[in-house]
Amino acid sequence: MMLPQEIIRAKRDGETLSAGEIGDFIVALTSGAVTEGQAAAFAMAIYFRGMSLDERVALTRAMTRPGASLDWREANCRARSSTSTRRRRRRQCLANASADVGGMRRLRADDFGARPRPHR
Repeated sequence: MMLPQEIIRAKRDGETLSAGEIGDFIVALTSGAVTEGQAAAFAMAIYFRGMSLDERVALTRAMTRPGASLDWREANCRARSSTSTRRRRRRQCLANASADVGGMRRLRADDFGARPRPHR
């Protein structure tokens, strides 16, 4: 495992980082071993030197690994009628998924302006 300052230096000097180096930096960042100044220096080195496609893929994968993930198959986000109903159902589905990972409370259809249907 490389030290965060070595990874920053390598990127600052224009070297291409390996997936392992990027992964090590993100693990150190999420564990608190990297200071805010080091995170800023890493971001600045990336801004000025850019990242190759392989580096961007490695960074994206490293950043998604430690986080919570959602299983969209269980979300049942399908609406079978008009466009406005589909939009409303999609918003409700995303709000409920957000609540499942610690966001705000779960939402009901009437929170999005759904009108009750008259009984026939």
